[in-house]
Amino acid sequence: MLFDIAYLNDPSLSTYFKIFGSMISLWHLLGGIGVLFQKSWGLFVFKSYLYVLLLGIPIGTYIASKTLRYIKDNELDKLFT
Repeated sequence: MLFDIAYLNDPSLSTYFKIFGSMISLWHLLGGIGVLFQKSWGLFVFKSYLYVLLLGIPIGTYIASKTLRYIKDNELDKLFT
């Protein structure tokens, strides 16, 4: 959200970049709210984020694989309704 506030009125950035940044911020906000309230759609958004993060070689792949393995090993899916 800070990105949106700081760069939304910057004329040097393209409109597509501003839309992309706003969409990513909204995706993070909705996913965070869903996880905090333990909603199944929040877990879905978080897992989809982790699967996209797998493409970020090498650090993103490491973080995403460890987190997905932790979710699976500890059966955290059962916590979300």
